[in-house]
Amino acid sequence: TLKIYRQGKVVDTLHGAESETRLREFIGRHVPRAASQLHGAALEAYQKGELDRAVTLAAEAALARPDQPQIPMDLAKLLMLSGRFDQADELLRCMPPAAREHRELRNLASHLGFIRASQGAPPIGVLEDTVTHDPADLDSRYQLAALKVVRDDYEGAIMQLLEILKRDPKYRNEAGRHSLLALFDMLGDDDERVKRYRPLLSEVLH
Repeated sequence: TLKIYRQGKVVDTLHGAESETRLREFIGRHVPRAASQLHGAALEAYQKGELDRAVTLAAEAALARPDQPQIPMDLAKLLMLSGRFDQADELLRCMPPAAREHRELRNLASHLGFIRASQGAPPIGVLEDTVTHDPADLDSRYQLAALKVVRDDYEGAIMQLLEILKRDPKYRNEAGRHSLLALFDMLGDDDERVKRYRPLLSEVLH
């Protein structure tokens, strides 16, 4: 016997063995669907160009269902679109370790890292001169990689990230590895650059 209580009173009862589908339907009539409704409303608001409202709704949805990683990921995207990069970064850092290994979240975090690194960065020519004279300046290398990504020079970015990984695998919480994997995911396994540089990544890691 399955009983549903609300505020101390039985509001529904189910007797006997039932299928999982039937049980889900029964419970679903009583479980609040606020989170999914808020999430849907946030995406709808974004499509209408109401970015601030979309962020607010997505934040409420994320609070209601912290166990659903897609909701905070969408919230992070909305924060990035609204230029609130620090908040997006903090949100992604607070995700559980297992969720941070999710491909979409990893790519999102890397993309955010590129955006933040490219903001206020010196011109590409200046950064190239800097790393030529000081190859161990990994901050300048990462900025250079970020600017190359922003300008769609993915091969140039890959080369800088590989160099970072060779010199310090732990740099910025393994930014070299995560960023390379994100670029490979974005370009796809059939891309010639991915075929050429993925073995080099394996060599560096092992």
